[in-house]
Amino acid sequence: MRRPKVFISHSSKTPESTAFLEQVYAALSQHGDGQSFKVFLDRKIHAGEEWHKEILEELCTCDAVVILLSKAAFNSPWVRQEAAFSAMRRYGDLALKLVVVTLDDVTAQQIQDCPYLGGVARLHDIQFQPKHKTPEEIIEELADLTIRPYSPLGDLLLKMSETLEYIKPATLERAIRLLDCNCVATLNWNTHLAHTLALSVASEQYKALENLSALMKGIGHVVGQEKARTLLHMVRHLWVSSDAAAHLSNAHTQRIPITVNGFNPEDFTAGSFADRAWGKGNHWLVPVGHCRDMGAIEEAMRQSVGLRTMPLRYKDKLLKTISEPILLVFPAPDEVAPDIDLLPDENLLKDIMGKYPTTVIFIPVGETSPDCRPDLQPIEPALDVAMEDEQYLNYCKVKQYIESM
Repeated sequence: MRRPKVFISHSSKTPESTAFLEQVYAALSQHGDGQSFKVFLDRKIHAGEEWHKEILEELCTCDAVVILLSKAAFNSPWVRQEAAFSAMRRYGDLALKLVVVTLDDVTAQQIQDCPYLGGVARLHDIQFQPKHKTPEEIIEELADLTIRPYSPLGDLLLKMSETLEYIKPATLERAIRLLDCNCVATLNWNTHLAHTLALSVASEQYKALENLSALMKGIGHVVGQEKARTLLHMVRHLWVSSDAAAHLSNAHTQRIPITVNGFNPEDFTAGSFADRAWGKGNHWLVPVGHCRDMGAIEEAMRQSVGLRTMPLRYKDKLLKTISEPILLVFPAPDEVAPDIDLLPDENLLKDIMGKYPTTVIFIPVGETSPDCRPDLQPIEPALDVAMEDEQYLNYCKVKQYIESM
């Protein structure tokens, strides 16, 4: 099982700061009580080198950032870049944990006055009180750190950077004005523009598709159709509540069928929930249509899982050994034939989950959830059907625009 990942940002040039860094690293890596952390600590990259892609990937995917602000770190372009990026990510991902530790008598006022580190101090959702902390105090601040459901923000930042890397800064600046972005100072202007746009698209999860639509209308002709499609796939599921995604993920672990009060147009909702819970490409989506017997459902699974050209006998073996979640999606009420019950038979669902342990049952139930059987569990928090309609229409609009580019 993946452990929470902690990124340590530092610049240790004195024996004292190096010794403290090693203490923090050892404490986080070997912490007991069932809560050790996977710690990323870069020891190879030296000041003045280009910001390596590996560093960006770690900053995008970590669960917490510990910034050790010694005098050397305070003046380090490397640490400034990492701190500024962490602040940018925190604006769009409030679950990211930031711990600021001051060393060598660095003061809060110095941090607030620095154009690169000030972004950390100005985060509106935390009380900024940096101070020297012992390794034990750092662990205490991270005590409630958990592995969150898959968040696409890191992937989106990386993909957006790759997509916008060769676009002229003037074009990016025009897009930033179009989206009315809040900028945070960084050292690399092109990187800064790309990250600012990515965060502006993703920071308000319910407006992500609407913001992407505005961005594509502004610079879609420069981005190109293929990359625009990639960005759309990455943004599509941001509107889904992380708590609801966690509930779906837990249903996979606990093997409990889930009902969702919605209509799942063209598998939009089911796909969005699955992408939010496990990440795109980390699951299989199987629409079962009107199938209500084991043989027909297994045939639907064979058609959806594996390569199209794979012989059926190999698909059967794959279905029994596959480790990724298989989301079986039943039709919404307005798609169910009159002679078919909305809720599948309890014994049928038990047989499916018994034979295929990674299966997750997803049943759209319309405007409101009916009084469910004990074997079914409504998604929590409940889906806002009006929100589902709005997001689907926004998705269709931006998809149509991209296809017409």
